[in-house]
Amino acid sequence: MSLLMEVCTCAREVVARAMLGDGFLIPTVEDLRTLSLDLQETKEWDFRIPPTFLHFWQPLLKGLLSRDFTQTLLEKMFGEMKQRARESGLRTRYLINWITEILKANMQAKKKTKRSSKSSKNRNETSPVLFVYRVPLQWLKLLEDCLEAPCWASPHLLHLSSSA
Repeated sequence: MSLLMEVCTCAREVVARAMLGDGFLIPTVEDLRTLSLDLQETKEWDFRIPPTFLHFWQPLLKGLLSRDFTQTLLEKMFGEMKQRARESGLRTRYLINWITEILKANMQAKKKTKRSSKSSKNRNETSPVLFVYRVPLQWLKLLEDCLEAPCWASPHLLHLSSSA
């Protein structure tokens, strides 16, 4: 059983690391051109992923975002932010925007109850849903990771992490 848990943990780490590579969750300039997205669509203080890019990744993320994977992915994102604290390029902007998107989507998701089976039917079908149900996260660890990765968006990220 412990071997199985170790394999699951390693796989989670590998998948999270791969998703943060250039051309996946963090687009390259070529990726943005291919999707007909202007670099200006991601303004610094907007904290949003362009809808086209979010819709592209939504099916995969919706399937992957569990308690353990979401925690791992957010920790990896904050780890990257820590390494790039002084940078303000496309990669840093998308890391900040994905952290924001994941935290907000999790906070806006419904709490899992025995009678919530129609949750997606009442939602607007044009807006992508990353979480059907809220997943519990280790908020103190995420706050600590955020504090260890100071950047221009730290006040925003701290506010999101602490208001959950």
